[in-house]
Amino acid sequence: MDRKERDLDKPRNIGETVVTIEKNQGQVAMLDLNKTKVIKVFKLAKDAAKEILQHPSAMSTAIKHSVPLNNHYWLRWQYVDPALQRAYLQSNNLPEKAKNPRGMKINVFDSETNELVQTFGSLMEIQKELKISIKLVKDCMESNAICRGKYKFVKC
Repeated sequence: MDRKERDLDKPRNIGETVVTIEKNQGQVAMLDLNKTKVIKVFKLAKDAAKEILQHPSAMSTAIKHSVPLNNHYWLRWQYVDPALQRAYLQSNNLPEKAKNPRGMKINVFDSETNELVQTFGSLMEIQKELKISIKLVKDCMESNAICRGKYKFVKC
């Protein structure tokens, strides 16, 4: 925009706003240079950076811009081609996902059968997976109430 332009106080069309919210976290896969094989999967990008003696910011850049680092490509596990994922998982296990150090473990029970449905590592995990607000989960835990007619939450 040129400051010498007239009518600077009038609205202009600046194009469409694109909202991109992508958290750069989670398991990281090390791929060969042809992107045809997953060599190893790391719990976190900083673990991968440490193993190849690189700074974590270099690893983040390699992941974000899909450029090779130390003769390998790096991708978030969830973005790896499903065929490559299956091939890797035939002979390897994924590292355990990083746990939230401030999160509290919560057991979710089926209210009718009283069977354990799942154990979550934090309230945020429950919110994401079960689509239940954190406030509602806390209220149900405090009052020992059944949530949405089927879930019972118990702090571990």
